Amino acid sequence: MEQALSDHADVRNGSVQGHQAESEELRECGAGIGCWGRRTQMNLFNTRRWLGQPRSRLGVSQSTVRRALRGSTVTIGLRPYVGEGSWGLVGPGPRSADSWIIPEVGSGCRHALEVLVFTERTAVGLDVHARSVRAAALDTVTGELVQARLAADTSVIVPWVLGVQERFGVAAAAYEAGPTGFGLARAIEQVGVRCVVAAPSKILRPAGDRIKTDAKDAILLARLLRMEELTAVRVPTPAEEAARDLARAREDARTDLMAARHRLSKLLLRHGLVYDKGAWTGVHDVWLRRVRREGLLGAGLGTLTAFDAAYDAAAAIQARKKRLEDAIEEMAADSQFTAVTTRLCCLRGISTLTGFALAVEIGDWDRFTGATIAAYLGLVPSEHSSGESRALGPITKTGNTHARRLLIEAAWHHKGSYRPGKTMKARWAKAPAPVAARGDAGNRRLHHRWQVLAAKNKKHTVANTAIARELAGWCWSLATMDT
Repeated sequence: MEQALSDHADVRNGSVQGHQAESEELRECGAGIGCWGRRTQMNLFNTRRWLGQPRSRLGVSQSTVRRALRGSTVTIGLRPYVGEGSWGLVGPGPRSADSWIIPEVGSGCRHALEVLVFTERTAVGLDVHARSVRAAALDTVTGELVQARLAADTSVIVPWVLGVQERFGVAAAAYEAGPTGFGLARAIEQVGVRCVVAAPSKILRPAGDRIKTDAKDAILLARLLRMEELTAVRVPTPAEEAARDLARAREDARTDLMAARHRLSKLLLRHGLVYDKGAWTGVHDVWLRRVRREGLLGAGLGTLTAFDAAYDAAAAIQARKKRLEDAIEEMAADSQFTAVTTRLCCLRGISTLTGFALAVEIGDWDRFTGATIAAYLGLVPSEHSSGESRALGPITKTGNTHARRLLIEAAWHHKGSYRPGKTMKARWAKAPAPVAARGDAGNRRLHHRWQVLAAKNKKHTVANTAIARELAGWCWSLATMDT
């Protein structure tokens, strides 16, 4: 392969001069045309157009590459990469600051490495707020910097980005993920400009910098985008975002209901009233009404009014939660998430509500592997190692909090003995036979792991977290399984 990489096409001033790279392996992969260029200054727009690649970015989507390259691991030059990201090969160029790119022109290529070069001339950083946006555009060739304060309106921001692109050259934009959502990213992408929504926790900031302003944040985003040092957040489709809003609304209702019930039960506890049996059932509700009629053991008018308010709040939230659950059940039965939800329900502890929530929170399962999905969900141990010392700490708790909580709750169901019942068999009947069989294998494996950890006297919360970490891998396996 390295001999094949030695034949290259030189890219200078946006033009390509070179010849076809020839080798047995490249012909088998269908790849050709190698080129090199300095990572931070090279503009490959004309190169991409000459190669027939999309204008927005060299390569195709991660999900397409993941399906084509699943299970392959290639180490070329400096960057090992596992079938994810841009479509092509990367290796060392003639100098250490250079990168090889060999785009694929055929199909079925089993090698893919991340493209390291910044492929646009203009880097645009946007510090987005609810009512204003601070913008900075950096010409990566001349170093010229243009700044502006804009209204927080896509009809204002998008034309400004297009104006900068017309002035300097092909542009790419970036802003931090946050409460303003993904509408701006979709609007910018729609006009043909690449937009990166950056993970705020992964942005590199100088430790000694004590001055923070919106203008400096926008410039920092532009510079990091130019160096390709931003960790991108996946932008969900409008349908995924709508389904995610529904799942999170139900999660909010669950949290509100728990708080309302706590307020009601603790009000009774202060007056010496405790219900000894299973709480929040029909029988419990009858007991609550009887206690209220009897006057809460002689409590005053203020206490009775507080009880009525807490009881009514809990009843109203319970009704809201039920409406949201009915809507989720309906969407899970007939939507683009039905197939994944059905597959996930083949595992113990994952009902329709949990499976649907995991399906919409993860979105594109093909961007992960069985090993990386746990890290994305923050279920892997933290680490602080130096030299010969290696210290592991509690789990990182990064990534999607909602999905992580669902997996932690589901993992508890694997502690008890495993005997598939009527409900589990009904779920298997809805899924393809290979998926149902794999779900059964996963249930047996997770229960066995619980037994092993319990035999080692592991703390039950630590053991459950380990089961949740492995459960995430089984969920990925079912969601991406070919049938």
